[in-house]
Amino acid sequence: MTRLRHVVLPQLAPYLAAAARSGLSLVWKIVLIVELLGRPNGVGFEIGVAFQLFDVTRILAYALAFVPSCWRSKHPGAAV
Repeated sequence: MTRLRHVVLPQLAPYLAAAARSGLSLVWKIVLIVELLGRPNGVGFEIGVAFQLFDVTRILAYALAFVPSCWRSKHPGAAV
């Protein structure tokens, strides 16, 4: 048990952090697609409506709203 806690877990920590970050980004994309296809409200639905209406300003507004959160998840120590 001591060997696991002091040797194995510290070596696995960077890989676990990278896997968690990758998993969260994938989940976020899945949520947007599900909202786009199956819900009458939500961010994905709004982006889909903006695409249908060719509303470029709304699409850019949603994109700019998500860029800081994506940047923050990729670079946790950096200022936005």
